[in-house]
Amino acid sequence: SFTLGSNTVSPLAMAEGYAMFAARGVHCNSIAVLQVRDRNDELIVDRTPTCNRVLEEGIADGVNDVLVGVIHNSGATGTRMKLSDGRVAAGKTGTTNNSIAVWFAGYTPQLATAVAVADLDGEQTSLDGRTYNGERISSACGGCIPGPIWKQAMDGALDGARKAAFTKPNPKIV
Repeated sequence: SFTLGSNTVSPLAMAEGYAMFAARGVHCNSIAVLQVRDRNDELIVDRTPTCNRVLEEGIADGVNDVLVGVIHNSGATGTRMKLSDGRVAAGKTGTTNNSIAVWFAGYTPQLATAVAVADLDGEQTSLDGRTYNGERISSACGGCIPGPIWKQAMDGALDGARKAAFTKPNPKIV
C-alpha cells in the first residue's frame, strides 16, 4: 500500500518508473510532446527528455525477468495481459486495501503504460461487486479491471511496431 495506497501517485509516474526498468536502469522525465512541426515540416518545438542512470543495468535486467513472469508464467496474476502479437511484456498488478483502487502497470522494451481504476469521489468505496465493461467483478483486482484496459491499449499502440526482447539477466545477479 505504500506505493499504491497511502501516498498519491499518478499513472504517468508509475509508467515512468516502469519505463526505467525497460531502459535498463535509465530514468527519463516524461515529456508529452517531443516535437512540433508546421505544415512545411519546419521544426517549431524540439524537446529532449532529461535522462539519468538510477539503477545498474544488471539489476534492471533482473527486475525485468521477474516482472515478465507476472504476464508469462502460468497462474500468475497478469496472464490475461499477454499481448495479442505474442511479444514479451512485463508488468505488475496492484490492489489497495479494501479494493478502493486497482492498478496494472506494464511495459515492453519500447513502451511503458499504467492504468488505474479507483474511487475518485472521495468516499473510499470498494470497487468489489461492480460491473465493468458489461462484466460483474465480485472481487476487484489489478488483473481483472485495469489489466485488460492496459492490454487493449498496448495491443493498439504496438500494432506494427518491431518486436524487441529484454536483455537476459546475468545468473550471478538474480
